[in-house]
Amino acid sequence: MEDKISRLTRVFNPRAVAVVGDKAQTNYMWLNSQSEFKGRLYSVNIDSREFEGIAALGVKNYPSLMEVPDDEIDYVIVAVPREVSPIILRDCIKKGVGGAMFFTSGFAETGEEKGIQLQQTLTKMAKEAGKRGFADGRRKVAACAVSRLEHRYADRSAPPDRIDGADSRFRARG
Repeated sequence: MEDKISRLTRVFNPRAVAVVGDKAQTNYMWLNSQSEFKGRLYSVNIDSREFEGIAALGVKNYPSLMEVPDDEIDYVIVAVPREVSPIILRDCIKKGVGGAMFFTSGFAETGEEKGIQLQQTLTKMAKEAGKRGFADGRRKVAACAVSRLEHRYADRSAPPDRIDGADSRFRARG
């Protein structure tokens, strides 16, 4: 099993990043946020309506994380509906991903039984796999701020050190 330092090094200094669930509706915000990333970048999306747009960005798309040919994906950016999150986390665990950030809402914060159950499921899966998770957005941003990962607004003219916006994006630099 990978030690904590090695896992954090992979997450904060990724050589391979996968983006799961990006779409034209958001102008491929997550893939575009990786435009200056120097490592290997992959897209994972099952919606055939998105294939052309992803290809236009010069990014190879795969129908599942398990089908990405890279044996060492360091970091995964996940933007999928909450119901799909356990499937993506399962694949991240199976694939041996260094870390993943889920930009998904609708869990315990909603107070809904379904959201609470899904959050408990994800927490249990991560714990059983020896992974740790972040509980809220502030901690996610704090973790990113101390690394080579940069939090940026979708508007490229926004200053790179502003991290307080809801409509933001995340960029890994290699």
